[in-house]
Amino acid sequence: MKNLYDVLVIGGGPVGSYAARLLAEKGFTVCVLEQKEKVGEGVICTGVISKECFEKFGLPREAILKEIKSLIFISPNDQHLEYIVPYPLAYVINRELFDHLLAAQAQKSGAQFKLGVYAREITEHKRYYRVTADGNEFYAKFVIIATGVNYRFQKRLGLGTPPRFLYGSQVVLHQKKDVDSNIEIYLGQRYCPGSFAWVVPVDKNLFRIGTILSIKGKEYLKRFIEERLGYDGVLMTQQIESKSIAHGALKRSVQGKILVVGEAAGQVKTTTGGGIFTGLLCAEIAIDYLTSGLKYGKPLDEYDVTWRSLLSVELDIGRRIRSLASKINDKTIERLFSFVKHNRFWIDLVLPKINFDFHSDLLNFCLKSFSHLLKIT
Repeated sequence: MKNLYDVLVIGGGPVGSYAARLLAEKGFTVCVLEQKEKVGEGVICTGVISKECFEKFGLPREAILKEIKSLIFISPNDQHLEYIVPYPLAYVINRELFDHLLAAQAQKSGAQFKLGVYAREITEHKRYYRVTADGNEFYAKFVIIATGVNYRFQKRLGLGTPPRFLYGSQVVLHQKKDVDSNIEIYLGQRYCPGSFAWVVPVDKNLFRIGTILSIKGKEYLKRFIEERLGYDGVLMTQQIESKSIAHGALKRSVQGKILVVGEAAGQVKTTTGGGIFTGLLCAEIAIDYLTSGLKYGKPLDEYDVTWRSLLSVELDIGRRIRSLASKINDKTIERLFSFVKHNRFWIDLVLPKINFDFHSDLLNFCLKSFSHLLKIT
């Protein structure tokens, strides 16, 4: 049978490419169908990835633009809380190059890539799945859906869609300030209600500036840049890029011999909207079950149970924090900042709980610490 593989991967983003690489390294035949002519083209992403993520998954360091060694949280009235370490916390990446290099790693391991191919339909065909794509037909024993924020296949398969979405808005601007190793995180209801805005350094006075809100927020971002940052140029709303971000997981991520991974499954941090670390982590889990399925004919249902057991607490705390943050006014934010600034004992307790990729320990501790102030019952 022409175009027959052990596994077809629909989507050539970081999670799809990483899954394809792992499968190819195990000796399975795998093909990635990517609708773009060039992997990584036109991706909207802040591109901040933890040091631990790079190390754990063997990510391509050639895509790194800048090291991040500190986070600065800034209140509406300009109080500052700084978290500074002598080593890199995270890296800012060239996301297009990053995606390209991950695809190259997969190809080097033996995975095939079909670019500019739009997968339109998945059907069962005898003992295989048939994926119809732009007049071509591809066949496989198993299928991985890694289509990012596109949920057309999940709907058709009865897997559902994420229960909610956040909306990220971002623009890249030159600012008259030094590009250092800080990420600035701004709070306040006027510019980022119930959430936060960020300024991420890239290179030579170049910054990625954005917000992630529960509502579409281009106008909020424009206001933040012009009023809060004092941008002296002319910023047009059309310059701002935006995208939907899954806020919560699908009801199910398995259907027969089809698995869903990454943002396509809602495996996204509900705190920051980041999905690369969680997606790669779940891709590894998916490959373990696919290997058992390919070698021994075992079902894939436990994949759903395994990744949820790992991430459910993280997803739940993010939803809870965002719900709470939507009800907090700027005066309360200032009181929280003041408490932290003047209570070193609390800082000593919280520092060991800080983890760039897993936020639940830190956030649960903060909720308990500030329950009276926040009127949490």
